[in-house]
Amino acid sequence: MRLFPRDEEYFSLFEKASKNSKEAAYLLRDLVEHFQDVPQKAKKIKDLEHEGDLITHETIAKLNKTFVTPIDREDIHALICA
Repeated sequence: MRLFPRDEEYFSLFEKASKNSKEAAYLLRDLVEHFQDVPQKAKKIKDLEHEGDLITHETIAKLNKTFVTPIDREDIHALICA
């Protein structure tokens, strides 16, 4: 039992962010390799970028409210902002 419980939700947020980035990268590669339906593909990429921004904001807001984190605060901030 810990005096201050550590919040492990950061790892699920990292996973969510990485899946989002991976999907955006695949869509970008598809756009470059198959330059068709550009407006629709660009919109999907932009939507994923917006979703990534939301995940980043959610993580930073959580970081600002959490007393004990599973890894260093600076590392969490660097990971989610990368």
